[in-house]
Amino acid sequence: RKPWQLYAWWTLESPLHAGGDLRSFDEFFNLTFNYRLDAGVYAPYGSINLILRELRKSGETELEPLLERKRNSDKMAAWAVSNCYGKRMDFAKSLMDAGLQVDTFGGCFGGRQIGGGRYSDTFYSELQKYKFYFSFENSINCKDYFTEKFWFNGLRSGAVPVVWGPRKSDILKVAPTKSFIHSNDFDTPGELVKYLKYLATNETAYAEYLHWRTWVNHPEKIETRLRLENRENDLRSFCKLCSMVQSDGRDRKRGVKSPVRIVHSLNEAWIGTEKGECHNLTTTVLPEYT
Repeated sequence: RKPWQLYAWWTLESPLHAGGDLRSFDEFFNLTFNYRLDAGVYAPYGSINLILRELRKSGETELEPLLERKRNSDKMAAWAVSNCYGKRMDFAKSLMDAGLQVDTFGGCFGGRQIGGGRYSDTFYSELQKYKFYFSFENSINCKDYFTEKFWFNGLRSGAVPVVWGPRKSDILKVAPTKSFIHSNDFDTPGELVKYLKYLATNETAYAEYLHWRTWVNHPEKIETRLRLENRENDLRSFCKLCSMVQSDGRDRKRGVKSPVRIVHSLNEAWIGTEKGECHNLTTTVLPEYT
């Protein structure tokens, strides 16, 4: 490529599922565009500001109708999965064995859909009858990796996400403090099930996990760290990528040298030296090119 041309490393998968031998790309990419907070352009699967905007557009501005749907339903937890990955399947089974009622969907369970299919109106209205959704990822402890399972199947629908796989600390960087339940907070599957059952019978305690949805009408109550002015690219990651390309082009025409951003070893940074371990994808910014 020409030295000024932007070549972005873009992937939606974790290093455990978007790997292979990447050594042929050493010194090649000069921009990273993905879900990691340290990417050159941050492009998350979702964001709290995107969810709030969708709730506002759909007229879901009050918490009480959502709670009423759950009062009139005996549905406990839902899970849709089509990649029948062993460890998360085993963990889900352990919760069921401990007495948790779970309705299952997706390719691992005969292909049954939720409502009229993913992200349809009936998808959300059906999930809103459930108190919990299993946000179980296909990778464990991969930096900043949690997907639409958390953002849309869980938070957007109003079924509180029960998280397995991502680090809790990574989620807390970008999600409301009390909006999800992390499996790592419990010593055994049985203890987690006991807590979920407690929440299911105590609406006051359960509603605390949905209180963030009141931010739709009260944006002044949004946690400071999550306000849009402090969350670059929560809504417009592709727009920022486009803007960066245009800005570099204008600078070049004016004879202004843009910084060179180099990913020295994509294989080392993205995959890591130890199989199954997730590392930061780091870049080095050089002063200029000659």
